[in-house]
Amino acid sequence: MVSRLSKIIDWLKKSKKSTKILIVVASILTVLITAAVLLYCIVIMPYYSDRIDIVSKPQEDIESTVNDTIDVELPDNPDEIPAEDQTKDVIYEEEQKEDEIINILLSGVDTRSYDLNSRSDTIILASYNKTQHTVKLVSFMRDSWVYLPERGWSRINAATVYGGTGLLINTINYNFDLDIQNYVQVKFDDFRKIIDIIGGIDVELTQQEINYINRKLHSDDRDWSNDITAEPGLVHLNGAQALWHCRNRSIGNSDYTRTERQREVIGIIIDKILSMSLGEVSSIVFELRNYVNTNIPMQTILELGYDAMIAGNIEVESSRVPFDGEFWSANKNGASVLELDIDANTALLHEFLGYEVEDSSDTSVGTGETVDTSGTSETASIDNASSSEDDNIHETNSNTSGVNSDDGLNNNNIDTQETSNNIQEDTVDASENSNNIPDDNISKSSNISDSDNALDTGNSNNVEESTDSNNTEADTPTVATIKPTQSD
Repeated sequence: MVSRLSKIIDWLKKSKKSTKILIVVASILTVLITAAVLLYCIVIMPYYSDRIDIVSKPQEDIESTVNDTIDVELPDNPDEIPAEDQTKDVIYEEEQKEDEIINILLSGVDTRSYDLNSRSDTIILASYNKTQHTVKLVSFMRDSWVYLPERGWSRINAATVYGGTGLLINTINYNFDLDIQNYVQVKFDDFRKIIDIIGGIDVELTQQEINYINRKLHSDDRDWSNDITAEPGLVHLNGAQALWHCRNRSIGNSDYTRTERQREVIGIIIDKILSMSLGEVSSIVFELRNYVNTNIPMQTILELGYDAMIAGNIEVESSRVPFDGEFWSANKNGASVLELDIDANTALLHEFLGYEVEDSSDTSVGTGETVDTSGTSETASIDNASSSEDDNIHETNSNTSGVNSDDGLNNNNIDTQETSNNIQEDTVDASENSNNIPDDNISKSSNISDSDNALDTGNSNNVEESTDSNNTEADTPTVATIKPTQSD
């Protein structure tokens, strides 16, 4: 009897200890769960506050709508677009083409709210290859004439007016047979803050570019506190200065040079973040939460970040769509646009990104190569691309060998006219010549500087331009998917 009683007492003592342990464990779990919830609400949720959903593609409905709209040309002026036609489209689900290649759309918009649809002035595809540890940046020229699924034909940057970033992604996937599902969207004002958060960037600038930035800070921002006083060369830029550098299309070949600057800056940002410690990156991720809109799952962000840090040195390559020799100037609804050979550009883009493309017996184009207007291919490294920039892009008296440059424009009289290499800063270059299309050589470096200089496309504010066709006959690479084309 006594032994049984002692056993019961011992059991009660052990039970009390177990209860205390359970209480401690439960308390710890409660704290961890609360911390996780707070972390999600404070850090993660702001990234996804305006997230665009990914839905299954209603194939039959889309095919029917495409047949009804394939010959429709949409209004070029956003003011003419009825409010009911402006929606916030979903992203249609696409099967991933290659497991090791992840495509993300980078979009920059000049607006104060992600809820408002405005033209996207920056459209860049960031493609990361997990096997090769490379990032490939591809700009889509904003005046490219493409089919907006279920809407009609328009400039590619008008997609965000009609259906937001969702329609822009669907448009690129449809026309160029891609599998983009994720995006990062940044407002111009927030871009300044992002650059300041990472501590600024170092960029090679000419005196003309320095003068342009300072003048824009004064005239548009009414800001005299951020003047660049450094000499030409490698210059440290804060957010306000970097934004105007990325928006500069007055110096060089208009939007061609501007997209080059944008890709260069993104490459510099990637380099800088990868050079930071894990603690610094964690702090930046926390600070960026209110300045970036994305739908990339947090797990994917962590996986990509871990993969990039393990790889160490990430190579960055740069190009643009349309590729040289595969587009020509056209006039649509009174606006100057770039009409593309969709199939040829799709084949060149896929090959640049690393996808398998059907061989063409007459055309040899590969990664690191682009087709020029004479039908030949060249490969350029960062060295020869950079060495030609000062002569071809940033100097006022630029004269590419064998190329006539007509880049003049009067502030008060925006007409197409022939001038002799007189680029006026702070004006929109609206004169184009069919021969002013140097090769779009792809540069390979973590600090990008590619030479995709070509004719001036003007802007999206209905500046009427007249251009000659730059399309010379060349063998077109084969691509498996044939897109519907607009009837004559």
